[in-house]
Amino acid sequence: MAETKTQSSGKPIQTKKKPSRAGAVFGSILFFILTVLLTLLLLGSAIGHHMLSKGQLSEAVSKVQLSEITVEENGTSQPLGQWVYEKYLYNSVNLTPEYAGLAVAQPEMNDLLAQYATEYSDYLTRKTETMPKVEADDFADLMQEKMASYMEHETGIIFSEADRIALVKNMQSDLAAWNGTMEQIMGHGFNKVMLRFFMTRAGMITACVLLNADFVVWLIFAIGKKWRKGKMFKGFGFAVAIPSLLLLLGCGVFLLLTTAMDAISPLSFAQKSMPVLLLSAVWAGLAGTLYGAIFASIGIATNAVVRAKGEKTRKKAQPSEPAEKPAAEKPEFHYTELPEDSNQKPTPTHCPKCGAEIVPGGKFCGGCGYKF
Repeated sequence: MAETKTQSSGKPIQTKKKPSRAGAVFGSILFFILTVLLTLLLLGSAIGHHMLSKGQLSEAVSKVQLSEITVEENGTSQPLGQWVYEKYLYNSVNLTPEYAGLAVAQPEMNDLLAQYATEYSDYLTRKTETMPKVEADDFADLMQEKMASYMEHETGIIFSEADRIALVKNMQSDLAAWNGTMEQIMGHGFNKVMLRFFMTRAGMITACVLLNADFVVWLIFAIGKKWRKGKMFKGFGFAVAIPSLLLLLGCGVFLLLTTAMDAISPLSFAQKSMPVLLLSAVWAGLAGTLYGAIFASIGIATNAVVRAKGEKTRKKAQPSEPAEKPAAEKPEFHYTELPEDSNQKPTPTHCPKCGAEIVPGGKFCGGCGYKF
């Protein structure tokens, strides 16, 4: 409620309502969280759109060294070729673990996986409307047709029709589960609409508009509720810059560990593909960090100006101390020599007390004893 004061005439004076500090703090926290969420949405949309539309996902997949992948299952780890043989080629007529290991190391296998990545990218960016599916026949065709002559030359083994039937039969259940999972994630319902929208340029622009609309609404509240504008700018800037900076630092550390230092051995197969895959994330993190830093700098500068004005106002409001008066000059005394009898008072002729006549040169009254 607004405070009231009473004039000397008895009429109440309505004073301005002071802004609630608790309301400002709570409102700022809510807007800060909303800004962080919208920043994450914009970062994800920008990274996804750039990565998928520019073919970076397909390029990264094509550079993966499949022969160096180690699969851990049931407490044991084994090379990808050995795992493929035990999983899908164990009951084939002619094939061996060495054959499977050589097959996964061929560039044609990377090309097939990159083709699937391209199809998923086109679907998410709305270039196609058909949900892609991974088929076992594609792998069987690859090994029976495109790779057959090279594999026969290197291993002396012919990929027969019986091997094809065994491969397709063994892969069907796992690929059906994979296709079903992808269908649930991005094939229908709300996920499909949101993913396919925000992976496009229009979705990225929408996310950017939402973030800036959040800033405008926050600023309107700050003005209307008399919150501190400098802190509002700084809070918005930090809410944008912090997630972006963490993304940028994360990409840098991850690239350093996987490429330069080779500290994460399970990811050694992706040394050539990681720089391509994380390029979009690096650019998005850098742009978000700079964008947030601009608003944070404006807020810090505004706070400094407001603080300086407040100190100046307080100094004017304080009563000024009286100026020190100069010390009074000491008077100079001049001494004048007087005649010897100049200090002697004349002797009265009658006593001022009793009126009796005084003897000339006497010091006391003869009548009452009064001393002169």
